[in-house]
Amino acid sequence: DDNGIIEARGKEVKLRLMNTTKAQQEATKWQLLNIGVPLLFLLIFGFLWNWMRKRKYARA
Repeated sequence: DDNGIIEARGKEVKLRLMNTTKAQQEATKWQLLNIGVPLLFLLIFGFLWNWMRKRKYARA
């Protein structure tokens, strides 16, 4: 539909700015979360992988 495309193209988008004080207060929390959680998953996966390998090949 041509009218819908023209309306969507002409629509003005309002950018909402972040609350800078809240962003600064929570920055450390989010940085730790984004670094810590993937590292925790990797450590758990590594320990499980190593444990499974030892269990599988120790009897051989």
